[in-house]
Amino acid sequence: MTSLSEYIAVDVNGEMISLQEVLRFAKWCGQSSFIKDAVHAALISQAAIERGIKVLDKELQQAADAFRADRDLYDAETTEDWLATNYISHAEWESLLEDEIIRLKLRDVLTFGRVEKYFAEQRFCFDAAIICGDGGGSFWRATGSDSWPDQNVCGVGAREA
Repeated sequence: MTSLSEYIAVDVNGEMISLQEVLRFAKWCGQSSFIKDAVHAALISQAAIERGIKVLDKELQQAADAFRADRDLYDAETTEDWLATNYISHAEWESLLEDEIIRLKLRDVLTFGRVEKYFAEQRFCFDAAIICGDGGGSFWRATGSDSWPDQNVCGVGAREA
């Protein structure tokens, strides 16, 4: 197996920086979360394959349109410039869009009907309102549950509604 020190990650004015050095620096700076993100992406891909989740051309087009709209990339030239600035090829961009679509579709498959059921079962835990800072330094709290602890919020005592 080839060592990470043998893979060139970056060329800075003729100085070759290995993948091992890049990873060492990322760890030192606390910037290695991308490794965890890569693991999550692999797990999501595996789960999607197991469930037969696929991306349709129409979904990919919608995701590309949404991506461009979110970044004000309204024509091909600005989109190509953005991709070049971010060192992303068109094929990589398409693959990243597909990954995001698959992630969302898997989330929907795994949570279908479960979120609504959970909130219905836990309704009283969410049946509350907290209002702070009405200008007079007062605090108001209304709750349908006794699970809320009595505490000072916003620096003043709680008044039950």
